[in-house]
Amino acid sequence: MDTLQKRLRAVRGSLTQSDFASRLQTPLTTLGRYERGTNLPDLDFIINMCTIFDVSPAWLLFGKGSMRGG
Repeated sequence: MDTLQKRLRAVRGSLTQSDFASRLQTPLTTLGRYERGTNLPDLDFIINMCTIFDVSPAWLLFGKGSMRGG
């Protein structure tokens, strides 16, 4: 996956944006901006997402390695 936006959507998987935003305790509008590439997620969001969904930060940010763990 070549963009952060695509990787965010991959982590979300079949969850709705609303459910995903709720689990991350992030406003739905903010998540939408992240997925569209209008805004970049901040460090707190990245840490929270990686912790809750067991996602590798290197994969999420740079597309390096595998999606899970790390």
